[in-house]
Amino acid sequence: MSVKLDLIYILDIFFIISVFVIETEGLVKFFGHIKALDDLSIHVPEGISGLIGPNGAGKTTTINILAGLVKPTSGKARVLGLDVWSESLGIRRKTRFMLEGQALPKSVRVFTFLNHVAKLCGSDREEVLKVLGIVGLKDFVDRRIESLSAGMMQRLRLAQALLGSPELIILDEPTANLDPIGRVEILELIAKMNKEYGINFLVSTHILPELEEIAGWVSIIDKGKAVIEGKPGEIIPRGLYNEYRIISSNNKRLMMLLRERGFEVEDKGGYLLVKSDIHWRLYRVLGELEEYRIYVYKIEAVGTSLEEVFRKVIVGE
Repeated sequence: MSVKLDLIYILDIFFIISVFVIETEGLVKFFGHIKALDDLSIHVPEGISGLIGPNGAGKTTTINILAGLVKPTSGKARVLGLDVWSESLGIRRKTRFMLEGQALPKSVRVFTFLNHVAKLCGSDREEVLKVLGIVGLKDFVDRRIESLSAGMMQRLRLAQALLGSPELIILDEPTANLDPIGRVEILELIAKMNKEYGINFLVSTHILPELEEIAGWVSIIDKGKAVIEGKPGEIIPRGLYNEYRIISSNNKRLMMLLRERGFEVEDKGGYLLVKSDIHWRLYRVLGELEEYRIYVYKIEAVGTSLEEVFRKVIVGE
């Protein structure tokens, strides 16, 4: 069976057993002479789903259209059954968006900021305290936002998104610029909110292996087109991401510490090559090594370019 037929078969099953929280049909978007989206059709079921693609694939444009911020040149899109352009107000009542680089009022205190947002969406002080507890910021209510770490700021953005009891939260690169342990914490929060509160999530990212731990569905796009959709375990070969390239402030010391914890590590001169079948375990260990004052400047999974995924999954190389 061809990949295209497999995809149609998978989608047919999902039409029967699932409710789609997001659907796009033939979306096209031009910015001048640049075609950002090219007949994009994706289907996002309930639960936690990923919108995956390399930088420039059209992920942010898609999210901006779903948010009603950008009008498509042609095609249709629906969120929670509502048209993204003619019914965008209804969508914003039920949906929250956490956009990459979303600005926060840095001189304002955490509680003051969230309390103001709560009033705008019809929530109250009690709900502010509740969401602060959910994201682990209840002890930071009097801190000015500018004093928060990057990970705490992402938690604050999640708290903001939780106000008003949304049915769906759409996140654009939520782990960008976070250290390894911060990435794990944010993704675990997403999984917790879905499990305990029934909130649906669409997570846009170019870091594919991070979503494999929490997402039940992924839509992979490239050059403005949908490439393939399905369950991660069915469309992504196992073991594709088991080597990681790490650059730190002290590679020799880090190599010794990782070997002591059972990892296979090679010094490649300028970076370490680490083998780990479960990348979250590696992230957690790296976070625990902060006491040794070793700072991780960069970590990337070897072979995580979407082009390689396309070759392995679609072309069959």
